[in-house]
Amino acid sequence: MNLLSPVLRLESGGTEVFHRVSGPVLLVAPHTADLDGAVIAAAVPGARRWTLRAAGGDGPVQRAQLAAGNSLVVLADLDEPWVADLLADTDLPIIPVGVRGARAVGGLGDIVRRGLPRPDDRPRVAVRFGSPIRRDADPRRTVEKVSAACARLVAEDETTWWDAVRTDQPDAAPESGGWRDRWHSTGPMPRGGPVTRRRIWR
Repeated sequence: MNLLSPVLRLESGGTEVFHRVSGPVLLVAPHTADLDGAVIAAAVPGARRWTLRAAGGDGPVQRAQLAAGNSLVVLADLDEPWVADLLADTDLPIIPVGVRGARAVGGLGDIVRRGLPRPDDRPRVAVRFGSPIRRDADPRRTVEKVSAACARLVAEDETTWWDAVRTDQPDAAPESGGWRDRWHSTGPMPRGGPVTRRRIWR
């Protein structure tokens, strides 16, 4: 149960990654919706969520947050220069995040205007965490790898892990935070009830 439960049905995947890393991390996702930060925080397990802070282009503030032992959530157009600088300037694990369905929920004003939905009518929002990304000597290449991983996580929620990997093109990184990310992350989501997906194994 989380504070978002009355307005949406949150499903998370890949949370086991937090058992493999210790200390602060960088959670990185293209910013596509007002609720991105809230649903990512709600999907982070345990007490770690209370150490999350929003990252921005202010270097001194970010360094102070990291010095205090906090993790940073990077929600931005990943092509912005400060993102590459942040990823290069720290040695924290970089965890890509895929968010799908949050844009359809809207912001706080939209939620207030619509009122609370019936439990079975709550829109589904999926948050998936990927394996830590290894830094490249070229910070721009690191951003490309993170962007591709985020897009793949969204694709996994749309289909299966195998389909997402099979159709992935590592040499052609998707536009980070652009229309392609928005289109993939805002596709129609089922309302209530079980989610049916094609599976590899029968």
